[in-house]
Amino acid sequence: MKKNRLIIIGNGFDIAHGLKTKYSDFIDWLLCSSYNRYEQNNYCHEDDGFCFGNKHAGNRYFIRDKSDITAKEVHAIMKTRSDFFVIKNNFLSQLISKVYDEKKWVDIESTYFIRLLQSFQNYNYAYPYHEAQNESVLNLIRKLHKELDYIMGKLAEYLEIVNAGINEDNLLHDPRANISNVLAPDKEVKTMYLNFNYTDTIIKKSYGYESEVNYIHGRLGYRDNPIVFGYGDEATEEIQRLEHLGVNEYLRKLKSFAYLKAPNYKKLLSFIDSEPFEVHIIGHSCGITDRALLKEIFEHKNCDSIRVFFYVRENGTDSFEETTLEISRHFSNKQLMRRKLVNKDNMDYIPQFKG
Repeated sequence: MKKNRLIIIGNGFDIAHGLKTKYSDFIDWLLCSSYNRYEQNNYCHEDDGFCFGNKHAGNRYFIRDKSDITAKEVHAIMKTRSDFFVIKNNFLSQLISKVYDEKKWVDIESTYFIRLLQSFQNYNYAYPYHEAQNESVLNLIRKLHKELDYIMGKLAEYLEIVNAGINEDNLLHDPRANISNVLAPDKEVKTMYLNFNYTDTIIKKSYGYESEVNYIHGRLGYRDNPIVFGYGDEATEEIQRLEHLGVNEYLRKLKSFAYLKAPNYKKLLSFIDSEPFEVHIIGHSCGITDRALLKEIFEHKNCDSIRVFFYVRENGTDSFEETTLEISRHFSNKQLMRRKLVNKDNMDYIPQFKG
């Protein structure tokens, strides 16, 4: 008898289809779109992220005599004329620095959690000392959350553009790859696509039916299914300390509370509680920013097996080991983990669309 199938979909799935959904792609777009607004608005643009130009200064700076501007060009002039092209959002400034100065991969959720903890760096948690510190720290956290809200609003705006461009072509079809069988519709198997992406790739490319897709982190353009973004490892010692301080703002970006705004989490629980199921992971790193949810799935008594599909890099290495190491962090019982994880199969690679 075939078991139910829970297919966990992460951003690597969209990237494999040639979609520009990396955070670095978003940062590129944000710089270019902000500069375009600067030119279109008579060389002055200001919002909660940037202040480009000064309408009272009497001078203007532009960096092109062509139709397309690159993010690299925008970043270069922002560095040379930092007095004229200002990043008002400190969190955003850190992300931009990681992409262009440090040349590092960007994870906004992990970066947010680090910034959150840094706000409490010199905090004395002992009562009654913490009460006197709450106001100054609270102002820092409110500012951080306002900065994050701006970034999330812009990310949604960018992904709406990406989502509108998705078509039914460029399927991950490779007869040699095992992934073709997993993504093929099977009427004998009850399937749930647990979609951590905000996009409609699964539906638009006909991998699954609307009723099979659970937009666990929200769906673009659906007010009753709002975007979930924040931190999902509520079991850390640091989070437990923040809970005891009794200030709600400190916990506002924990995913557990965002999940209550839509029925997605309850639908997931209903699925995994009903019958034994297999887990297939496609394009999700399984990092600790989703720990609470993934731990509940992986350690569930009905979870029979966990199969990892991996990305193969140009140098021949792949992501299998990194993903399994991340998965191990969600298990309290490592023996149970070894029983559930499926051994690596070289045919479990994720085909990449070459556009």
